[in-house]
Order: sequence, then structure tokens, then C-alpha cells
Amino acid sequence: MTKKGKKITIIPVSKYKTGLLESKNVRSIKEELINVAAYCRVSSSSEEQRMSYEFQKKHYEEKIRKNPSWNFVGVYSDVKSGLNADNREGLMQLLKQCEMGKVDYIITKSISRFGRNTLDSLQIARKLRQMNIGIYFEQQNIDTLTMDSETLFVIHASLAQENSERISNDVKWGL
Repeated sequence: MTKKGKKITIIPVSKYKTGLLESKNVRSIKEELINVAAYCRVSSSSEEQRMSYEFQKKHYEEKIRKNPSWNFVGVYSDVKSGLNADNREGLMQLLKQCEMGKVDYIITKSISRFGRNTLDSLQIARKLRQMNIGIYFEQQNIDTLTMDSETLFVIHASLAQENSERISNDVKWGL
């Protein structure tokens, strides 16, 4: 192809590179950015938790905006949300955005921040994976679009749920 006497070579984009992984499981895209969102959650509104919450939001917004292959979609979050996903408005809003095709990838701090109910977390991860939407858990270095991630995910999610239940029982016993 030529334009005003200059030869132009078009190199098609065949896979997207998230900067986190280059996987054969990741869908092909046209020449567009990957829509990336972050999910943050803290379990209380204490001063320490508020500081963690603000740090998480700032960290992920900067991380996403710095990657030239990513389009920052937003930070979705919940405070004092409990065990079940249904009680987390921020997560439910994020999942709606995913279903509408507005989010391609989610980044979050850890599996325990994503959810503390193993069944809920696994069902959400599987549903998103079927839509070819990945979740990257930074602390565990787990990407749900890789083949070996589900086993690791279930182990970590189970540990997070057990820890949450232990803390809850300790608090009840203390009262």
C-alpha cells in the first residue's frame, strides 16, 4: 500500500498482550486496547482499612494507565461487604460491565480481596472465563485464563474462606 509515494506496511495484531501474560488462551482482538478494570475490597471502615482501600485504588489506576496496551475502565470496590458476592454492590456492577462487553480483564490484589466464599468466587471466575475475561490476582500471581489456574484458585479461595470463618468465630467467641 502506498500513500503519497511512501510504502506503508500494516502489521496485524493477532493476540493481545496484557503485560501480565501472553497466553494462547487469550482471544484475538482487532487493533484496539484491552479494557482493564480493578476490583478492590476491604472488610471494615477502620482507619487502617480506609488507608489500604485508598492505596489499592491509587495503585491499580496508576498501573492500568501506565500500560500503553490497556484502556482504564475504572476501579470497582466494596467496603464491609461480608462473605457473599450478592452483598457486594461494586463487584455486581463490575460483573454487569463485563457482561455488557465493557471489561476484558480484571486486576485485583488477592483472592481473599476478591471473595471469601469459595463457591461464589469459583462460579464468578468460571463465568468470566467463559466470556474470555480474565482475572489477575496480583499477590498469588494467578491469571484465570491460564489452564492451571483453577486448582490454585480453589486452594487459595478455600483458605480465604476458612480464614474469614475463623476470624468470625473468634470475634463471636470474644463477644
